[in-house]
Amino acid sequence: MKTPLPHSKFESFRPDLDINREFDLKPYGVEATVLPTGGHTPGHLAVYVPSTGELLAIDLLAGGLGIGGIAFHGRPAWPPFHEDKAQVFASLRTLLKLPGLRKLHVCHGGPLQPDAVSQWIAKMDRSGAASVN
Repeated sequence: MKTPLPHSKFESFRPDLDINREFDLKPYGVEATVLPTGGHTPGHLAVYVPSTGELLAIDLLAGGLGIGGIAFHGRPAWPPFHEDKAQVFASLRTLLKLPGLRKLHVCHGGPLQPDAVSQWIAKMDRSGAASVN
């Protein structure tokens, strides 16, 4: 009951940090790096943990169909919405080059395997979906 309805007014805020490039979290006691990705929404970020090879890709992709990936769990799919499809693909291509990447965690289903994401991108490229917003 406390969750506001979509499109209702909310109080804006000013973040303590404006992250617009790779940002190391070691000074904050976390062995991870924040990576700007864009595509889903302006300012979208991902977090990479090199020691485990895990990437928190958040809403860059979904990991199945339906909210929560309830069908085809673990299969790459579009999130419920995206702002810039070309940027999503550019971000994913960059993220898939991270050394030691083993798993992508997403908010809707998942986790996703890098090979599955690469194959999904190739399929989207072949269909022409990677270049259309």
